[in-house]
Amino acid sequence: MIEKISAEISAQGGKAGTITKMGKRNFARTPDKKVTSGQYVNIAFEAEPASIQVLRSRFAMNHNIYRVGFTEGFKAVFTQEEPVASPASAPAAPATPENN
Repeated sequence: MIEKISAEISAQGGKAGTITKMGKRNFARTPDKKVTSGQYVNIAFEAEPASIQVLRSRFAMNHNIYRVGFTEGFKAVFTQEEPVASPASAPAAPATPENN
């Protein structure tokens, strides 16, 4: 099944990356009384945002896939802005007789 999902991601122009098998777990709510648990798998992949809706609908039609969740990854953005000084890095106040 994992190979079929990876092939579907590739067919939509995506690139499957890390695949982590998380093991068998019981469902909190069962969609069918005959199916009370399933194999959880985390697949990290890159794809265009438009292909996510297509993948979501394709996976919804597959009777072997019960739950799907998509999250957006983070992209590193580097800028040439001046860093903002945090209060911890601010210079200490000079010692005065009132402070001692």
